[in-house]
Amino acid sequence: IGSGLVGSEMCIRDRVYISGKQKFTGTYTFGNNRNLTEVIMDDNVTQLVDSMFSECVSLNQVTWSKNLTVLPGNVFNNTGFERLELPPQITQIEHSAFGYCSKLRSLIIPADTRMTSIETVMTLGCENLEMVVIPEAITHIVPGAFFNERVIIVSVEDSYAQQYADENGYRYIAVEKITDEVKLIEQDGLQYTLVNGHALVFGLLSDATGDIIIPAEVTYNGV
Repeated sequence: IGSGLVGSEMCIRDRVYISGKQKFTGTYTFGNNRNLTEVIMDDNVTQLVDSMFSECVSLNQVTWSKNLTVLPGNVFNNTGFERLELPPQITQIEHSAFGYCSKLRSLIIPADTRMTSIETVMTLGCENLEMVVIPEAITHIVPGAFFNERVIIVSVEDSYAQQYADENGYRYIAVEKITDEVKLIEQDGLQYTLVNGHALVFGLLSDATGDIIIPAEVTYNGV
């Protein structure tokens, strides 16, 4: 399947299934499909191509192949993710893989990640990115990797990620360990992310009315 052949809104609807039997060449395969909201990969998928889902502004859900290890450049550029948890088998993320995702607010690298370094600015132009969870496995991060100076780094105390935050002027929250307990919660007019019992408040919901009650577990207010 070559460049841009199935990217038109007229070609596919809101969901696409990708099989390892399909071979993709070129770039921008599903690009600019504004109807696409979900991508489902079977576990035979081992490779994506540059800009494959670029400009799919409604795309916000992916079922990942367990055998996909590299996210190529611009692959999800300008998509609709608000909260993104990377699959643990990813070992490499290329430049601007999630660039210009204007809705993206939190990025989570899982505790069992196979990735050891962040070598590119993978969230270029993500001006609303507010939180990145980084486990101890990450031992090198390039300067400016998260683009937005307002980002809060959540990391294990005394880890490389905490050192990186200190040296590059990022705010951080130190936790005892990174677990799978990372949840986006909308409650009582607030939107916040709960990480190992630490709640970070990021915004008021548009339909919030009446009194706003701050949960007891909130440790940082980013509103």
